[in-house]
Amino acid sequence: SGRPEGIRHAGRTTATACFTLLLTALPAVAGLLIAGLSVPASLSVAAPWVYQMGLVAPALIEIAALVVFCHAVFRNGGLAYTLSVAAVFVIVINHELDLVSYPTLELAIPIHASPSALTGWSTVLAPMLVGGTFKIVTALTLVVLGLLLLPRGTESPLDTRLMRLSSGVGVALGILLTSGVVLAAIQYRHYITLGDYESSSEALASQAAWEREVH
Repeated sequence: SGRPEGIRHAGRTTATACFTLLLTALPAVAGLLIAGLSVPASLSVAAPWVYQMGLVAPALIEIAALVVFCHAVFRNGGLAYTLSVAAVFVIVINHELDLVSYPTLELAIPIHASPSALTGWSTVLAPMLVGGTFKIVTALTLVVLGLLLLPRGTESPLDTRLMRLSSGVGVALGILLTSGVVLAAIQYRHYITLGDYESSSEALASQAAWEREVH
């Protein structure tokens, strides 16, 4: 959008993303400094960056996009801040209580992947890239939705949003939603079709069945 509101939204999104990536990079830099000073022989330059940027950054970008979305939809800064904090709180509680454990649906939670002692990151690189890309697409979808729902002056909200939907905003949203569906299908094949993913209830049922067989 060429209007001031769209430019402001783009600037807010860019600044938030840059600040989020900067905060994500700090632990990697700190880890390299500590390892370099204490155990230089076992220093791995790539590992901290792969972990922070490949696993942690996409999840934090989702949180940043959620905050941007709230501030785009609600003009009152205090209300937007309160709602974004409440949303993050719900996400954290959901993760801690394991209410939704399917990785694709865990918004703002780092991807479940860890390097192998023998092969390193090579065995998890593909699912990590797919999962990370899905999270980035989710974040971009929130940003575009924020632009679509962005209040603008005294114009009719419905007319304004329909006009945006028929423009480049609608095209971008369609591309992002299609990409998200494709990536979700790839993750479903990885976790369900080819993998051994079990929900919390399924894992408990399997454990109970095993205990009945043993005893």
